[in-house]
Parts: sequence; structure tokens; C-alpha cells
Amino acid sequence: MKNSLDSRLPDLPEDITSQQLGQAIARWLFEISCLPELSNFRTTFQLPHLTRKLYGKVLKAHQRYLQYKLNQLRKHGREPTCKRGCAFCCQFMPSGISALEVIFLYDEMHQQKHFSRTFRRFLERQEVIEEISADYRKREQSPVQKGRSVSEEILLEYRQKRIPCPLLTTDGVCLLYSVRPFVCREYFSCSPPSWCDPSHPHYSQALRIAIPLPENCQSILDKIDKFLGLNLPETLSAAFLVFSINVARFKPIVWNC
Repeated sequence: MKNSLDSRLPDLPEDITSQQLGQAIARWLFEISCLPELSNFRTTFQLPHLTRKLYGKVLKAHQRYLQYKLNQLRKHGREPTCKRGCAFCCQFMPSGISALEVIFLYDEMHQQKHFSRTFRRFLERQEVIEEISADYRKREQSPVQKGRSVSEEILLEYRQKRIPCPLLTTDGVCLLYSVRPFVCREYFSCSPPSWCDPSHPHYSQALRIAIPLPENCQSILDKIDKFLGLNLPETLSAAFLVFSINVARFKPIVWNC
């Protein structure tokens, strides 16, 4: 789900440097897309170690891309105020998650021994979303704001409940920060952190910006999804649960040499 942005923030130009940094992300994603093991993953539940190495390069290249974009923002007189422990934006349930991202989230949970506890949290969050969805369908006339889908309206209602992400600790730190989804990486605020709290009187005046993946990178992620053939839901909670139960069957991923 795309978070709403403030029109007072400047559009960040796509200059040669940002294009080159975006191409670096695309290059490593393309190498992942060329791995023949992707098409057999659903039956073998195995991937080469090279996948991990390449995904690490993707994330490093993406971080360089973000840093460059944030420096462009600073040149326009806007300073991002996001900091460790500031997690108001983590009350959204992310949508538009790729299968590749789910694979690495799932793997990292197993590596860090967080799986059982986190699975229960995802299950609880998804139950809330399904309750909202069922209630939404029961209404005779459920007005949808122009430009929004029904699923977006449901996720906005979920946001209003202010339920923290299943991956957050009690002090507002992401358990899987190193492999957090791209949609979680792209969202920034240029206002005091407290203004991101929906109950704050200046919430509607907060300056927010998203720095999405370059379109060609998203296209390659979509291609990887097609090769994997997992057909996961778009929301993080549903995608993680379907992957854990129907694809992984709760087993750890096997990484081959």
C-alpha cells in the first residue's frame, strides 16, 4: 500500500547518478532472476547460497540509492527525521510485497530463532484484517474514496487501530531490520517524529515522502515472482502466513553450494 505523501515536498530528480545507482540494483536482481533453481523452489524448497549473496548486494545497492536520494532532499532544505525506535509508520500493514522478500524474511526469522513468536503475531494481525474485511462486506454501502481500492480502504481501517508490526520489539525496533521489505525502506518523514503519531494535532501537516524502487527494478522483482510461481497475497501478513503454511510447511529453507 502506498502511503500518502505531502505535495509540499519537492520531486527528487532522476539524474545520471541516481539512474546509475538504480541500474546497480537492477543488475543484481537480474542475476537472481537468471538462477534456474527459482522455478523448482516450490517443490525442492532449496536455493543456492549465491541467492543470498546476490540479495545482499541488492540491499547494499538499494541503500546507496536511498542515501543519494536523501542527500538530494537535504539540498532542498529538507532533513529526514526518522530514527531508531520511531515506529509510527510501522502501524501500517505493508502491501505489494514480493515473494523474494518473503523468502528472506522467513529465512531470517528461522536464523534468528524468532519464527514461532513472530508467526503467532502475524496470525493475530491477519485475523484483525479479516475481521475488518468481513465487517466491510456486511455494510450495505461501503463508500470507497476516489482513487482507492477496497483492499486499500480495509488496510486504512487496520491502520486506524494502531497495531504495531509483528516484527517490532517493545522499544520500537525491527527484529529483521536488515532484510525488511522495500516498502518499509522507502518511507521517510521530514517533520518531528511525534507528528507521525495519528493522534498528534499536527499529524495532517507532517511532511512525508516515499522513495520507491526504480520501475525497472520492480519489473525484475515481478519476473522473479513469476519464476518462483508461489502466487502469494500482496499484504505482508497474508503472504507470510501462506508461505509458512502452504509452501514452507514451517521448515527452514535449504541453501545449497
